[in-house]
Amino acid sequence: MIFDEASQIEPHDAIATIARGRSLVVAGDDKQLPPTNFFGRMLDGSDDEEETADLDDYESILTAMRSLIPTQERLRWHYRSADERLIAFSNKEIYNNDLVTFPGSAKETPVALEVVNGVASPGQDGSARQK
Repeated sequence: MIFDEASQIEPHDAIATIARGRSLVVAGDDKQLPPTNFFGRMLDGSDDEEETADLDDYESILTAMRSLIPTQERLRWHYRSADERLIAFSNKEIYNNDLVTFPGSAKETPVALEVVNGVASPGQDGSARQK
């Protein structure tokens, strides 16, 4: 069984698959956000603060299997960003500039400043003052 992006898979979603397999490959990056049901709670309309847990409270199949996997290798290449500048900050701050990155195909900057007037449209919920 192969689990890619294992930092995004909760153990209860993987255990039956692991039990059926004869060998296991777990690939992922523990520097990514762990799996969370935050957005599912938002869609359900649940905003109970008691249900809101710290992101460190979420376990992934990557963290659960760490002590059981005998060989751990670190990936050194990142090639999926449309613009290399999108990964540059993470490469510097998290990966100590160890990632080999490739220029993306984007010609325009991936980040833009868009100034808005800050006034809510008529009938729109929000805290902006109505004139």
